[in-house]
Amino acid sequence: MSVETDETWTSDEYGRSHEGRVGVLLDDGTVPKPVFFDSASGSWGWEVSHWSVYDGAGT
Repeated sequence: MSVETDETWTSDEYGRSHEGRVGVLLDDGTVPKPVFFDSASGSWGWEVSHWSVYDGAGT
């Protein structure tokens, strides 16, 4: 899974002047914290906030 590029949208009427990014929004209107993936060794990891890593668990 590649999460390097955000998916965007534009308005047909206004083009790129009204551009947005796909994100995650919870039922209560809040944005969840990034998902943390730790390495197998546990000495480092990385946070990802790309919409594709959220499955709704642990929110």
